[in-house]
Amino acid sequence: GRRFDVPLEALGSGDTLICLPALSTVSTREEMRPLAERLAPHGRVVLADWPGFGEATRHPVPYDALLLQAFLDALVAHSAAKAP
Repeated sequence: GRRFDVPLEALGSGDTLICLPALSTVSTREEMRPLAERLAPHGRVVLADWPGFGEATRHPVPYDALLLQAFLDALVAHSAAKAP
């Protein structure tokens, strides 16, 4: 029930593709930008940081599978609602 502020951005338009950094390397959406820029002419590319990573808010909570699944569900729903 806690709110997480997670920065995200979108490039391009059309069908939506969500690009997420790999958790294993603790990369950020900024590192995904070159790929997103190459994909943007072919559709809408959404970039986001995982909760607690990159520029996202860091709360003192366990970053477990349940939290990450809830984030992913919310991100997909948000991205679908914003699609053209």
